[in-house]
Amino acid sequence: SVSIIKNDDDYYVVGLKFHSQNKQVQIFKIDFYRDRINSFSKTAEIKLPENTAALDFTDLQNGTFAFLLRTRLNYDICLAALDGTLLSTAALPAQKITIRNMSYSPQSRELLFSYTTPDQMPQLGKLSLPDQNNSQVTASFWNQNLSGGVYSPVIYNSKLYYIGNFYLQNRILTKSVEEISFNQINTDFVPFALEQPAIVTED
Repeated sequence: SVSIIKNDDDYYVVGLKFHSQNKQVQIFKIDFYRDRINSFSKTAEIKLPENTAALDFTDLQNGTFAFLLRTRLNYDICLAALDGTLLSTAALPAQKITIRNMSYSPQSRELLFSYTTPDQMPQLGKLSLPDQNNSQVTASFWNQNLSGGVYSPVIYNSKLYYIGNFYLQNRILTKSVEEISFNQINTDFVPFALEQPAIVTED
């Protein structure tokens, strides 16, 4: 997946490049000329260990971004900066889940995502973000098997908007956040550690 990340008046493209078993998160600054895209300049590159993949790059609106790091069947939510610095990571405490469609809610400072467990439709999950004084965060899971599932969730003005996937068509559906009951589990964002970390920048 590829995402556009905004930092002040600058825009960046963040995506995953892979060749065979070698995977890299690459960051490019978009260069404009007369309000049109003129070129792309690579600013950073993060090499990932084997048997991992990065996906769902999500703008956190402060020069940082989040992404999912999948290692075999396990998922971590990671935070990184546009200069290629790996900031922190949180292991999701739920087991045997698949995560997709991550988004960011600036009003509540939470990451939202769709998650599935065996024999269940996609459901809503969310993860609060750490602050400077506390690395402990809360992972919340809505265990409600709705018809059509919960895809690409976003929350705006205390209302959940999501896509339901039906046989004949997809629909945009809504639900009041106050009507949703979550199962909550505490977890921690810890300093990012890769087996073979490497950041390459280009002038």
